[in-house]
Amino acid sequence: MSSIESTMSSFRTTNKQIKPYTIVCKEPDWNTIKTVDVHTIEVIPPLTMDHLFRPLFTGTGSGRMKIAPHPFAQGSLRFAFYGQFGSDDYEMMNVVFKEFSSATPNANRLQVYQEHLEIQAIAKFLAERFNDEITRIFRNPRTVVYADADLVQLKTDESKIYQVEARMHQDWHKWNNNSGGVAATNYSTILQAFSHWNHHITAGRLMIVDLQGVKAENAYLLTDPAIHCDNLLRFKDTRINLGVKGMREFFRTHICSEICTLLELPRSQTQSLPPRSIPVDLSEGFFMLESIDELQENATECKTHVENLNDVSDTKTFHWSKTDE
Repeated sequence: MSSIESTMSSFRTTNKQIKPYTIVCKEPDWNTIKTVDVHTIEVIPPLTMDHLFRPLFTGTGSGRMKIAPHPFAQGSLRFAFYGQFGSDDYEMMNVVFKEFSSATPNANRLQVYQEHLEIQAIAKFLAERFNDEITRIFRNPRTVVYADADLVQLKTDESKIYQVEARMHQDWHKWNNNSGGVAATNYSTILQAFSHWNHHITAGRLMIVDLQGVKAENAYLLTDPAIHCDNLLRFKDTRINLGVKGMREFFRTHICSEICTLLELPRSQTQSLPPRSIPVDLSEGFFMLESIDELQENATECKTHVENLNDVSDTKTFHWSKTDE
């Protein structure tokens, strides 16, 4: 069995046991919810490209939280809960807490949460540099923005860990996944170019995929990315790093746009399918290849709050002036 097959086999096994939560869409009355003290954990953002290829440092602190007793949505990897969070530096604010849905203890270790948080920090770093590139080429482009996220761990029960992000209320979309799937609706040349660009700028060592979030007036606001790394042992606990094979699957369906051309991105040798020859699975809304993972999200959703929910998350609400992509 290949290392990728081993990884994905383990992923499927550990995700068969799901925590027995009940989805409740309504936000609770926060006056009835107890405040609990928590440890906070943040990933120190990378400052240079070299920092991407070694584990990032973390910082710790303390805070307090309120969390709804039931999640309001479920993705294939996580439950999402309404919540409130505050710290020594911030008053209580509305947030979303995300908890892994797997009931397997090994899948709920702090190390797994930290690796996912580290992936988000790397994606945020690369997105900021991608924005520098496209603003140099285009006038008022739609930029790529990753949400800030931290971890909280209950002081009274350190097995209870959540990723915390501020809320966002726009409709939810997923533009690509980590196995070559591309959204057939709401297709984004900018986001496809982003995945292509970060593969190129890291000399083929990294690729950010599983691009999901909301489309605001002048930015894509994203969260919960996946990462392919040429070192399969990196981010191994997340079980979403498919390595070079995952990168090849991206290029099998990727069609270079004018953005790729203006960014001077090389055309991959595996990028051989013309646009009309890509198989389309309209039932899923994705251009799909033979599946090599189980991360095509089929989420339980609360349509009054989140639409097209794939792997749930919220970030803060932004207000943008209208521009063209």
